[in-house]
Amino acid sequence: DKDSSIYFSRGNNVYRGRLKGGYIVSTDTFSFPNIVQINDLDVSKNRKLLVGGSGSSQMYLRTGTGTLEMQFPGFFAQVEKVAIHPEGEYFVSSLGDSTTILWNAKGDSLTSLIGHRAAISDISFSPSGDYILTGSADGSMRLWNLEGETKQIIENGYSINRCLFSPDGRYIISCDNQADTVSIYLWNLRGEKEKTFRLASLDQQEPFVDLSFHPSGNVFASLSADGRLQLWEVAGEACIYSFPYMDRQPGKIQRISFSPDGRDLMAATLDRFLMFHVDKQPLAEFISQK
Repeated sequence: DKDSSIYFSRGNNVYRGRLKGGYIVSTDTFSFPNIVQINDLDVSKNRKLLVGGSGSSQMYLRTGTGTLEMQFPGFFAQVEKVAIHPEGEYFVSSLGDSTTILWNAKGDSLTSLIGHRAAISDISFSPSGDYILTGSADGSMRLWNLEGETKQIIENGYSINRCLFSPDGRYIISCDNQADTVSIYLWNLRGEKEKTFRLASLDQQEPFVDLSFHPSGNVFASLSADGRLQLWEVAGEACIYSFPYMDRQPGKIQRISFSPDGRDLMAATLDRFLMFHVDKQPLAEFISQK
């Protein structure tokens, strides 16, 4: 967000870390007492915080100052995935089945996004807020409008681990659980595969499990199930940097994300928070490309 803050969770707490000079200088804690475990969170441009998890109340909406804005009663299953509209006008949730529910800012359920044949593995809004992207274990991704209509089906073939829009909203990047190919794909919004990113070496056997676009859109980061953390150039379809410290540490890193200003890549483990400066040479030349 504008004050260069990052959000991360542990148990039933969300922590907002304020960044300055590449370091976390202060931390605010938001507690959600009726949630046992937070499974997912998302933050809008105006810093509205949406969280979902397990417990007697499984979804909350808070303002940027931490004030509780909305608390949802218990669902029949825990909330696995959530996403909030860039302006905080809508949000979506999935209970780990094949359906995604679209809500308005008042907490009214507007429609269900029905079409996938297996569990939802990832959901997000486009940067413009006009579309919703869902990825599923059925091997497909779907683009939806805010009326709940399917606008595009993208057939990947293998269970989707992660999918997200590029910062300009023109492309989608995805990874799946197929260990034989171990690739990342770039798609246009017509569902056509435009690029494939694959390591030249054949020794990577574990699939990619998380992705994060740099705000410039020129570079993205990937996390593999075996702990590899890497940076890729979109234009060159090549891995430009592997973080040696993180090589082959299975289960250590859970999620990755670039800071809002793009200076740092953040990695969350089960017991710590790591920050890597990526605005230095030689990476800066890739990140700053227009």
